[in-house]
Amino acid sequence: MTSPVEGAHRPSHMVRIFQTSTEAEREEVFSFRYRVYALELRKGLSGIDHARKRYVDELDDCGVLLYARDMVSGQVVGTVRRNDLSSGRLPDKLAARLRLGPMIEAFGEERVSYSSAFMVDPTFRGKTVASLLAMGSYRDGICRGIALDVCIAELGLVHLYHQLGYRTYEAPFRTYAGGGLRVPLVLAPFDQAWLEKVESPFRHLLPSDKGDGGATAVALRGIYPEWQDPAVTPLESRALWAALAHQEPDGAAQTIFDGFSQDQIQDIVGSVPTVSLSRGKRLYRGGEHEAGMAYVMSGRLGLALEDSNDPHFVTVLGPGQLLGEMSVLTGGDRTSTLVALEKTEVLLLPANLLDRLEKKDLPSAYRMSRNLCYMLAQRLHSMNIRVLGLYDRVKVSNDAFELTRENIPDVD
Repeated sequence: MTSPVEGAHRPSHMVRIFQTSTEAEREEVFSFRYRVYALELRKGLSGIDHARKRYVDELDDCGVLLYARDMVSGQVVGTVRRNDLSSGRLPDKLAARLRLGPMIEAFGEERVSYSSAFMVDPTFRGKTVASLLAMGSYRDGICRGIALDVCIAELGLVHLYHQLGYRTYEAPFRTYAGGGLRVPLVLAPFDQAWLEKVESPFRHLLPSDKGDGGATAVALRGIYPEWQDPAVTPLESRALWAALAHQEPDGAAQTIFDGFSQDQIQDIVGSVPTVSLSRGKRLYRGGEHEAGMAYVMSGRLGLALEDSNDPHFVTVLGPGQLLGEMSVLTGGDRTSTLVALEKTEVLLLPANLLDRLEKKDLPSAYRMSRNLCYMLAQRLHSMNIRVLGLYDRVKVSNDAFELTRENIPDVD
């Protein structure tokens, strides 16, 4: 195993960040990607190898692979890849979509990189793994003199990348058939004033005498008409990293209102109250006994299993997602606490919504019930993935314990 990336971590949950240097370490990363991409997210990517249970693509040939290792179980629990263009060009199709030509001409290949394949194990997404990986990659990049780092982000995550310091410079596109729109973004790692303005976590890593005075952004603004200096409403750091680490399966955009026309939706929810939550406000608290569901219209909510002043978010719920359905179906108390990570609007749906709809419009009630079953199945699938991950870690720990016992001499 290689030495940890210099300065990229502090002991936290016994997770450390490394850069791969052996083929065995790379294979661990490829296997981890398979678990996330193929088993959890069910992506239809050409690099997925079901026979060998690995995911690898052409960018791996010359990419710098950072990975997070849980030092208790020994397993890989997160990874990110950065391709320095001086080490190898990107595939022509991707380079054309990202329109890297003007950037390379202005700054040179040796100062441009492309980051991708950022993912965290489901059971570690509310912890510090995402921040450790991103910080490690950022520090490594500035040490190498990288002036621009390009990435692509899902539409729903763009505002989160904006807080890291990335800015939109080109129109969105689809990376593969069946995939959603992705937005090209670029980070100027030495633009200290911008990092400070958006409260980027990276601002703490850049030495005060290394800033570029905004010159990089000025140059890019002149060559990319789509360039934007976005308005950013900063999230608290833990909420930011939890939201960035969260991922949804392809095709998981189904909501309780799928298949309904706008008129039908308006007829159903026309008399339903809307609640606006400012950042940090609780929608539900664990242990409450209150009937009803909520539908997220905008914003994001962090789900925590405990109600504390500094909650650990195990997942993030965004627009189109339903909350509180389990309490309605089982009649039990709230099992989790939901905290607004940013300004969030939700519809408060009555507990007897399906009963009321059944009396009024039976086909619509059936359609909504089917949508609800699909959403619950998706959540059960995600839960199964987490349980499998926990089982693997417990099994590794138990195996290590048994090996240790074998080395303990018998005492007469």
